[in-house]
Amino acid sequence: MQRIRPLLFVCASILATAAMIAIAAQGGLQAASGDLLWEDILNLGFYRTEGHIAGIQHGRVYAVISGAFTDSPSSNAKVITRAYDQKTGDIAWTDTWEVSESDDFGRGAVADDIVLVAASTMLNRADETATYNVRAYDGRTGAVLWSDTCGPGSPFNTGARNVIAHAHQFVVAGDCQGRGFLRAYDAPTGAVDWETALSRAQGFRRDENLAAAGRGVFVVEVGPGDEWFVRGLDSRTGESLWISAPLLIGPFRLLAAGDVVAVTAQDGSVLRILDASTGQTSWKADLGSGSPSPFLASLEGNRVSVMGSFGLRVYDARSGRLLSEDPDGVVLPGTVKGDMRFVAGSRIPLEPPMGLREFFLQAFDLH
Repeated sequence: MQRIRPLLFVCASILATAAMIAIAAQGGLQAASGDLLWEDILNLGFYRTEGHIAGIQHGRVYAVISGAFTDSPSSNAKVITRAYDQKTGDIAWTDTWEVSESDDFGRGAVADDIVLVAASTMLNRADETATYNVRAYDGRTGAVLWSDTCGPGSPFNTGARNVIAHAHQFVVAGDCQGRGFLRAYDAPTGAVDWETALSRAQGFRRDENLAAAGRGVFVVEVGPGDEWFVRGLDSRTGESLWISAPLLIGPFRLLAAGDVVAVTAQDGSVLRILDASTGQTSWKADLGSGSPSPFLASLEGNRVSVMGSFGLRVYDARSGRLLSEDPDGVVLPGTVKGDMRFVAGSRIPLEPPMGLREFFLQAFDLH
């Protein structure tokens, strides 16, 4: 069930609640009150529905939604892509993609008015029916422009796990029949610009991330011994430039801006800042043993913000100097475009039909 609600005012406490329950929101900046202009809700019944903002371009907001997940071998979650009018929330087009007969999960990115959705089959069947699948949509009409597939294989070792847009390219992290890789596509045509092998790309762990800045693409990779590390690549050629020191236990978030790569990991709750050109650790901050899985909220300009049980800390991204600390501070998730903020994720339904999780997308006026 989908509902769009024009609303007039939301207080800061409601916004803070939205920040804490948004599961798959991107970016972030300091909390502020504002008007909730419109909201879209997709409730597919009792079970889980998840989603995120793929991107915003030329007056349209694109979301990729996956559901409903029943957490059973017979589950058949599909991948739904939607385009909204940025100002009104009107749905310009929608597409439902049944990638397989099992649960499917999608990630999206936007470049040159094209939406690329990378899809993989989730682990509810072990037979070799999974495929690596990407599908490119015309952002204006929803027409499918091009696609790429590989397989079949097991859900353990075959799937398109994550995607980012960088310049006029899409970079997808995936694997096919046990062969991990990063694959860069020309956005308008789907031509493969380059492909680089990885020891194991993304596996089944959706908290791994891709990022890009300047002439670099950065991916969190899992090595043969289950060690985690960041690899830096040349965005033009796919050449591997460096590999970071091991991160031990899985990273929670990876961001890049300018010549800085920031990563939080669960190996002692440490924030690491890497030099984007060399992969060397510029500095690191111990976030405290009482803060497992800290949330790396934003990397904007020369400031990096991280949240945890300590509240909100803001560091100078170059020197590591602690600029501010607020035990009650929050960073609102979301994507800012002009004078609007967009927040998407999944939450416990607020109205019937009640269930585990529904998808929501909210637009706020920041004036």
